[in-house]
Amino acid sequence: MDTSEEWGKYYRALADNYLFPNEFVVRAFLGSYPNLSMSHDYRGKRVCDVSCGDGRNLVLLNRLGLDLHATEVTPEICNITRQKLIEHKDQIAVDIRPGTNLALPFADRHFDYMLSWNGC
Repeated sequence: MDTSEEWGKYYRALADNYLFPNEFVVRAFLGSYPNLSMSHDYRGKRVCDVSCGDGRNLVLLNRLGLDLHATEVTPEICNITRQKLIEHKDQIAVDIRPGTNLALPFADRHFDYMLSWNGC
């Protein structure tokens, strides 16, 4: 069953521009955990947010200095999210392409970090 049109309707209907990152993503990128030494200097590192949705986590990742890449399931959703991020007060630029976790539209080993939160 192709649900692309339903997802397109959903993203077209999102009216607000409030983009708050998911709490888990904030904790993962800014927290400290026993036996995990993760540098918090993300400047210039590449991240891919697989199934990025409305781009809410990309706002945080942009502020951390990451080079942003993302995927969504249809070109239309990519365009909607790209436009929303450009219109954001931070004017966020992201290389967002149609793709899924089974078929990423980027070269192997291109990213320093991969993120997928609530991707189906």
